[in-house]
Amino acid sequence: MNKTMTVKDAELRLDQMKNGKIPSKEVPTLANPMYAKAYDGFLRFGTLCNTLREGTDQAGGYLVPDEFEKKIVDALAEKNILRKLSTVKQTRRNLKIPCATGTGHACWVPEEGEIPETNGEFDEISLGAYKLATMTRVTDELLEDSVFDIEDFIAQEFALRLGQAEEEAFLDGDGVGKPLGLLRQLSRVVVSENAGYITMDDVIDLQHSIEPRYRENAVFLMSDNAVRELRKYRTVGFRNVWEGDMQNDTPVKLLGVPVITCRPLPNVESGSMPVLYGDFSRFLIGDRAHRSVKRLNELYAHQGLVGYTVSERVDAVLLDKRAIAGLKVK
Repeated sequence: MNKTMTVKDAELRLDQMKNGKIPSKEVPTLANPMYAKAYDGFLRFGTLCNTLREGTDQAGGYLVPDEFEKKIVDALAEKNILRKLSTVKQTRRNLKIPCATGTGHACWVPEEGEIPETNGEFDEISLGAYKLATMTRVTDELLEDSVFDIEDFIAQEFALRLGQAEEEAFLDGDGVGKPLGLLRQLSRVVVSENAGYITMDDVIDLQHSIEPRYRENAVFLMSDNAVRELRKYRTVGFRNVWEGDMQNDTPVKLLGVPVITCRPLPNVESGSMPVLYGDFSRFLIGDRAHRSVKRLNELYAHQGLVGYTVSERVDAVLLDKRAIAGLKVK
């Protein structure tokens, strides 16, 4: 095995020399084309070599190369609305983040006068990492087909599953083995005037529950059911209050603010929170290092299949509780 691995490493190095693409020693392992090519051989044929060892994770899988990671992240953003709106950072450890809970103010001070202390209030929040994983199977015939893009298949297949699970947890996770959801982190909640349904007056109250400085980049996040209910409202002149293209049930703006439909948000019913409003860039998603893939060679061999598992570690926190508010149905 060691001899085979050494030969494979030599082939990879020779290939780089032939193409004149030998990166400098400063290039990180996961950005090295040699690692990416070794990784492709691992995914397609299960080929192991010393080059891969630098990307081994603690659970025995291999960290995906940078280009492959970007494929997965881009695919995840397509499936998970909050990843498009939020701030996403890659972390290497648990973080303690100081966050302002109050706002300090400036004072007029006479010449050579003492400047009074007007510090804002601060709190500390934690950004950790919860593991999310899924598995799929691919036939031997597909893997042997050079036209089949195994990386693209894994990125798209797993992004769909991970994206749905992420979005549900990011919105309403209970914090047990998964992130604590945004709905559970809100401190600004507007309750509808009427039991069981919402009106445009409620939406206006929601909009004004957020300070003007947060409204510049604000959007509405609504369940499809909430969008349907609010689309029925008209102005005094019976004009629709929605702006923009209404085709394909995709309203563009309400009260001049972009509206994004979010599947996991609940229907309009008593006790639910079907509408959120604010600057979602203040919601931080932390990706812990790179995602990892394992190849299961033997488990499904009798069926002519190869199994793959993908795992990630992720958490999410609301950095500024003044930036987002929710509309709760009475």
